[in-house]
Amino acid sequence: ALGALAFVFLGIALALIFGPAGIALANALVFSGIALTLLLLLNRQIPGILEVRGTLGRVLVACLASGLVTAGVAFAAASLPIPNVLVGLLAMGAGALAAVPFILPELRVLVKL
Repeated sequence: ALGALAFVFLGIALALIFGPAGIALANALVFSGIALTLLLLLNRQIPGILEVRGTLGRVLVACLASGLVTAGVAFAAASLPIPNVLVGLLAMGAGALAAVPFILPELRVLVKL
């Protein structure tokens, strides 16, 4: 109920400032706050679940590598005579593959679930 109230008030306030995009921003902010609250509550039950120092560093490097590869492929392939949708898919795939070496430990855990 608190999340719904926060969404309504924040949605109205941000919609007045940003228009329809303000509603989307309110949605993102409220649900991110709810997720953070739930993680903090879970951390009280399972101490140490939020210890992500090693993971956070690898994720930041993976994001940087993925972004650079995606942008590079998109710019390089933009001049080719292929549809933009294929350029986007190619760039997205290359960026995803560039991130894989950095997130392998998390992928292994995910596969074991």
